[in-house]
Amino acid sequence: MPAAEGEQVPYKPDATESVTEILGKNPDATLFYTAWKKSSMEQKIKEKGGNTTYTLLVPNNAAMIASGLTEAKIAQMPRADVDSLLLFYTVLGMISHDELRDNSLPVKSMLMNPGLRVPFYEGGVGSGLGQRYDPTITNIIWLYAMNNC
Repeated sequence: MPAAEGEQVPYKPDATESVTEILGKNPDATLFYTAWKKSSMEQKIKEKGGNTTYTLLVPNNAAMIASGLTEAKIAQMPRADVDSLLLFYTVLGMISHDELRDNSLPVKSMLMNPGLRVPFYEGGVGSGLGQRYDPTITNIIWLYAMNNC
């Protein structure tokens, strides 16, 4: 495994800032922050309940631009489309840094698409045990371990 790059992110077990505040301070996530401010994500998360744990998978500005999402494009998007974009990158539950580093794992996004059916493996990823189609699972994001996590 290659040597780690960058600085370790300090971990604090209790949140002291809102997601909006954290995103607003990140200079490499300004496009995601622009989309967040336009969206109704704060309301959607509140609707899930105060004790809901979620993880945001925030693409950096370079990734957003590479996919064609500039500040001007985001400004022109209908709010429902912005919500769909951000719901896709919002995962219910917590994903630890170690899970991102060492594993590939399926996670459920908050983006709802009742017409989408994907395989779900209850017996473990790739084991073939418990393989079934679950219509309640709407979107699965596969996170692959990256050397630079």
